[in-house]
Amino acid sequence: KFGLSGPDASYFEIDILNGDLSLKESANFELRDKFDLFIFAVDIETGSYSSEPTFDELFDNDTNSFKIAEVTVSIQDVNETPTISSIPNEQSVVGREYFYQVTTSDPDAGDSIEIAISDLPDWLSFDESSGVISGTPSFSDIGQYDFDLASQDFLGLQSQQNVVLKVRTQNSILDLETVSNP
Repeated sequence: KFGLSGPDASYFEIDILNGDLSLKESANFELRDKFDLFIFAVDIETGSYSSEPTFDELFDNDTNSFKIAEVTVSIQDVNETPTISSIPNEQSVVGREYFYQVTTSDPDAGDSIEIAISDLPDWLSFDESSGVISGTPSFSDIGQYDFDLASQDFLGLQSQQNVVLKVRTQNSILDLETVSNP
């Protein structure tokens, strides 16, 4: 039979019959890339052990019917895709400032993220340092605009967000509210 002990044994479980080792739950490999533990194998037939012997029980037994291996489990982390977590307002009113704070995240600790925008309407601007898209549309800007955002980490993984922004006059928005809320 097999068992575990050591400083990081609590992160793992072992099949006591065949020795298969597995993590108990998903580990955060951003913070930790190795685990140290002892795996022991016990010959139950020749030793006087309980059905699931403990590490300490091995040394209290006077037979040599066990083997111990000190093991370091090393994990190679993989790069994960950054995401755009903010949701844009898809309505804008002529003469009023449109404001969208783009927020991103990356599960990889320490990764820097760049935001790229394509097809941004002329009346909008993007401040890279703050992540803000803003601008005030005029009457000539009434209509629908599609533009794309991409968040990219330093290894090139990226996610995208498509924004469909409709510019209307204040009256057209009030008319729609009146129709939907009589």
